[in-house]
Amino acid sequence: MTEWQQERFAISTQGMRELHVARPPWMLVKELIQNAWDEAPKATVCRVRVKPEVRPGVAQVVVEDDGPGFADIADSFTLMKPTAKRLDPTRRGRFNVGEKEVVSVALEVEIRTVGWTVTFPPSGGREVKPNRRRRGTVVTALLPWDAGQAEQLAEMLRRFRPTDCRLLVNGQEVPKREPVSTRQARLPTIMQSEPGGPLRPTRRVASIDVLEPEADTAWLYELGIPIQAIDSTYDVDVAQKVPLPPNRDTVGRAYLQDIYAEMLNASYTELRGDDFAAQWVRTALEDDRVTPEAVKTTVTARYGDRVAMWSSHADSNMRAAEAGYEVLHPRSMSPAERDNLRERGQVKGTLEIFPKGGKEDPRPVEDSELTDSHREFADWTVKLAASAGMDATVEFVHDERARYIACCTASTPTPLVTYNLARLDPEFFETHGPDQLSLVIHELGHAHARRAMEHGPKWGRACTAVGAMIALGLAGE
Repeated sequence: MTEWQQERFAISTQGMRELHVARPPWMLVKELIQNAWDEAPKATVCRVRVKPEVRPGVAQVVVEDDGPGFADIADSFTLMKPTAKRLDPTRRGRFNVGEKEVVSVALEVEIRTVGWTVTFPPSGGREVKPNRRRRGTVVTALLPWDAGQAEQLAEMLRRFRPTDCRLLVNGQEVPKREPVSTRQARLPTIMQSEPGGPLRPTRRVASIDVLEPEADTAWLYELGIPIQAIDSTYDVDVAQKVPLPPNRDTVGRAYLQDIYAEMLNASYTELRGDDFAAQWVRTALEDDRVTPEAVKTTVTARYGDRVAMWSSHADSNMRAAEAGYEVLHPRSMSPAERDNLRERGQVKGTLEIFPKGGKEDPRPVEDSELTDSHREFADWTVKLAASAGMDATVEFVHDERARYIACCTASTPTPLVTYNLARLDPEFFETHGPDQLSLVIHELGHAHARRAMEHGPKWGRACTAVGAMIALGLAGE
């Protein structure tokens, strides 16, 4: 061995323990389970026994499989050792640190595998002895976990999703879960192209299973192993390596957005009602991989069959609202979501549906044209909106052909209130009385109801709520 090939590092067990001792117990034990699952189909079953309070504050965890055992016994005590798993994106391992994390936290550990027994005693160090075991591996660890942690560990292990290798927790088999739907998608992953080569990010096609969640919280899985809780209607399981940091407990935002988009593509026919208004669906709609069918279904479920995008032409907006359209303002969504609603969802602008017929757009009123009364009225509007929990802005236009005297976007919490000086006399703005307050509440009601220019029951209730909040705000002054 040449000098550059010799090992350069020593590892502090105490330092490693400090990094991992506060992690949830299941995140450590999952590494032992994935070692067994990565040996399928040679390994057919993995049994986990969790015994709380074998002594005060100490739990015993035993993980046993019927696989071929360690390919190299040095893997049980060597961090970052090269592994063939890095060549295969359908096997979970890559860092070769998992069981060492458990060892660093444990009070003592015994690993009995094919041909070798490795003991990590409480006093430190390790002992490696030959044995006559011919199949399988048993890891027995005493860990500083109280009864509550041991119970949470067993409960979380029952949320795992076995596929090719069975999983039993305290004698009870964890059932295989059939997906609601499955989709093939090209996703980022990481792998070696040749032994000894670097781990490189790449993309490949993998199955994505969408599953009914086992609890109130949905999870993202990698090949049946939970990674992190997600804001979603469903669990989702990716059948290849997911790009992860060494602790393997979180993914990047861009990857999660891709997952949400593919999940919407796979499940939009199964979603119902309020599911379409969930934040994960909005995040999915920002992704360029979301399909037109998924976007169109989402738009219809949220807004109905008559929906249009707000345009700069106020009269077209008014005509669309009066015709029963749900008018969406661009400020209520991200640019990416807006583009996808237009391009993939085929949501037209109000000006496309109700053309202006050659008439000019409303003329913005320059600041130099405004009186002190206009400016004070604008400040008063902003103040009233703040009392109702909205960060409003105000603009003035001059539009003689329009029928409206004022309008408001449905973009809570940052509505835009527009006053049409062609329909409101200058004297109107000189008083902050009941008529003026009624108009402000009327317009802010649209924003509170998230319904641009709609005058239905929801808008009426929103006006009542806005009026109440304004009254309470003024009373508190």
